[in-house]
Amino acid sequence: MRRVVEVPSVPSLLHPWQIDPPLPTSVCIDLSNHLPQFLPSPEGWDVCKRNGRVTITGPGHIAVGMDAAQYGMLLDQQAQTLHEAFLNSVVASCRCKALLMGNIMCRGADTCCPVYVAS
Repeated sequence: MRRVVEVPSVPSLLHPWQIDPPLPTSVCIDLSNHLPQFLPSPEGWDVCKRNGRVTITGPGHIAVGMDAAQYGMLLDQQAQTLHEAFLNSVVASCRCKALLMGNIMCRGADTCCPVYVAS
């Protein structure tokens, strides 16, 4: 015979800034930028935007990341035409910058940096 045991729920403790003072009901927090949004890309490439960052993944197991605003400005200079040559030049630029900085896995304040490079 199996005994059913109820586990009491522990109330989650809220931080003071979550309680006092309460936010007005007119305040709406938009977290939609947290969800990944796949942008148009050529065959074999993935361009994903999330949290103000764009990650470009291409053939050869390479991925680079940059600020979404920077990617948008580069794309505007291309007259909104996204070609594989454009993505190759962005990847080459990011790799060159990382190599000049001496760290292929640079992160932090850099606006364009490789996040993974496989040989």
